[in-house]
Amino acid sequence: MDTLFTYGWSGNILISMAGTHFEEPAGSIIINVPNGKKVKNFDLRSGRPQPIFEDVPKTEVEELKAQNTQLQTYVESMTQVINILLSMQIGSNPEAISSINNIMNGGNA
Repeated sequence: MDTLFTYGWSGNILISMAGTHFEEPAGSIIINVPNGKKVKNFDLRSGRPQPIFEDVPKTEVEELKAQNTQLQTYVESMTQVINILLSMQIGSNPEAISSINNIMNGGNA
């Protein structure tokens, strides 16, 4: 989606407005802002304003989802390690294996 930006002499954004059909007034520029980015300000050194993009910060929900995914991966890895260690320690004791599996699945020993 296009965004109309009106900027000052220093390149700071004065006004921004999202939409589709704009007339470009003097001191303004229409830019298609990439997904996940926002315009921080404009570089005016070249004579033609160039947008300076920065990443849109992740929301708290996005941060929590990323942490959740990392924790799930860690738990899966640790479960594999525990299973390997237990199989080495217990050998072929079916009662011990059953008891440990029950505990790992949320039950009591």
